[in-house]
Amino acid sequence: MLRLSELLERLRPSGTPGAPTEGEQQRRHEQQEHEIAALTMMLRGFEAEADQLLAAGHAEADRLRSEGEQRAHAIRAQLPDRIAIARAEAVQQDEQRGPSEITDVERDAEQEIARIGAVADTRIPQLADAVVATIWSTLVASPGEVDAKSDQEDGP
Repeated sequence: MLRLSELLERLRPSGTPGAPTEGEQQRRHEQQEHEIAALTMMLRGFEAEADQLLAAGHAEADRLRSEGEQRAHAIRAQLPDRIAIARAEAVQQDEQRGPSEITDVERDAEQEIARIGAVADTRIPQLADAVVATIWSTLVASPGEVDAKSDQEDGP
């Protein structure tokens, strides 16, 4: 970096107006070369540090990519085992739920049997009454009508 005195010296006119002398030109050229060399050294340091950061970033990215690939391969390799475990757990849950669901089905079946039994208890006497009434109506009918009906049923 330039000091304030050096900066002011650059801005201050050197010597008398007109073309600079050969010595002044040489001195000025040497000063510029010295400043450029210092800047170049500083920039080389920045460039080396940037290269190191870039290389470290690439190495970290490669490491993370490699770890990710390894984890993906490990997960993919574990899939058959994990699927088998999940299936076994599902079967176990079905078996655990099975007895309670069977109990529910048994209870529903018993309720349906009871309902059908109640319907039968009321309908069987009605049906028996209807059958008996049909038989009596047939017996009460004239003997000729009964013979005619039986002849029709027997057929030629």
